[in-house]
Amino acid sequence: MDDAMIQLGSRLLGAMAERQGLPRPDWQRVQMRWWALPSEAQPAAWTAVEWVWQHTLAASWGGDFRVVQQGECIMTTDLPEEEAQRAVAFMERALATIERCVTGLGLDDYSDGGPGLDVAVVCREVEDYLDYVSDAHEPDYVGAVSGGMCLHQGSVHVAAHGKTAATLEPVMAHELAHSRLAGLGLPVWLEEGLVVHLEKAVAPNEDFANDLHTIALHRAFWTPRRLADFFTGDAFCGPDDAHGLPYALAYQMVGELMQDDTTKLATLLEAAAWEDQGISACEAVYGVPPIELIPRFIRDAAEANAADEAINEPPHPDDDPE
Repeated sequence: MDDAMIQLGSRLLGAMAERQGLPRPDWQRVQMRWWALPSEAQPAAWTAVEWVWQHTLAASWGGDFRVVQQGECIMTTDLPEEEAQRAVAFMERALATIERCVTGLGLDDYSDGGPGLDVAVVCREVEDYLDYVSDAHEPDYVGAVSGGMCLHQGSVHVAAHGKTAATLEPVMAHELAHSRLAGLGLPVWLEEGLVVHLEKAVAPNEDFANDLHTIALHRAFWTPRRLADFFTGDAFCGPDDAHGLPYALAYQMVGELMQDDTTKLATLLEAAAWEDQGISACEAVYGVPPIELIPRFIRDAAEANAADEAINEPPHPDDDPE
């Protein structure tokens, strides 16, 4: 990148606050400065913002952290050089596969729609990763430590931790899929189900097979309250991942919709809104609310487990106090 664009990126970024020893852009102000530019200058200017931001981040971290780039993919990482090159190459291939899959569903405008680079922050040590993603959590967050995240602050990008490119691949595939769906505002259950399908298209695995063991886990786990949490999204971010059962259920639901009619699924993805958990869109496209898309055996199991839930479950945060 030439000096003039670096200077422009630095000017648009402005002064950055420091938290956990790392520079944090004030994205609202950055975007206001960026929007003030002529429209024809905005794409290159946003690329400059992301380029300067990542180089500043790498310099602040120090040590082995540096920026590696391949095509439109840019990664700040402390992986050894060979692993870093493998990771950024995988990132480029993964995004190309995800684009083909989502475009194949008939979605013309499936991404966040912004210009610029595809950005990833990859740390060898979980402590560095947690420092970086700390802004994405509430101060009293007590959930599980994730392998990666798709971050929406200012520039949609992904962060992950791992010591080799091979171990990072399924996490990167999952989070990169989230980054490509970021602008749709989908209900959590629908986005997670589609993301797992996209992840498997990039990095095939046998997770969430509908074997007898998994079916037994589903039957024992689901209750009316947990199904409600599934649709609000709370079931996907609790401290106990319940063997990944919320993801398995979302994956199965979206898979059945794919087999049924991809045109209807594309209509659902265009219309479904996070605010109402996709209820109005499901009713318009399929004639039923989302709960009716859950396999019958899980709904029956949830009703059968309702009595045990009332006895064994602690009070829910949304319950009215007595």
